[in-house]
Amino acid sequence: MAQFTFKIEGLDKLKARIKELPKDVQEEVVGEIQAWGNEVNAAQLANISQQKIQDLGALQQNTKAVPNPDGVELISNVYYAPFIEFGTGAKVKVPAEVSNYAASFRGQKRGSFAQFVIKMRDWLKRNGYNEKLAFIAALNKIKNGSEPRPYFFDPYLKKRRQLIDRIKKVISDI
Repeated sequence: MAQFTFKIEGLDKLKARIKELPKDVQEEVVGEIQAWGNEVNAAQLANISQQKIQDLGALQQNTKAVPNPDGVELISNVYYAPFIEFGTGAKVKVPAEVSNYAASFRGQKRGSFAQFVIKMRDWLKRNGYNEKLAFIAALNKIKNGSEPRPYFFDPYLKKRRQLIDRIKKVISDI
């Protein structure tokens, strides 16, 4: 599993409409999309910090807004991102808007149980816990799952209306 990547319905239609606009308006629309993406990403990073899900910092360092010619791509490029976002086992919670996307990660595993115990031992040690409990902690995590700690989609879902309003404002100024 590489990263969160999903398709937004109607995006191709929007891109085609934007390409019909005068060049200066196209650039302004793309600039608004990129600024909006940076705001969403700032909220994502704030969520990571507030929920204290940064351990070694990989999630925070690899959750980005990457500008492109059409606007922005929001990515979280760590293999465990969906499991942090949606939880695991019986504790999985997924917003309806991304349920099909989230289902694509169901059942995915990376590594063996022995490797998981080693990672758990390292985490316990880094966080001041008894590393000898790694085997039990790993079994517990598999049996009970992990609570979701949504950080990625929540800002996007809350701010998507703002993006539409921003684009409408730029286009209405023509």
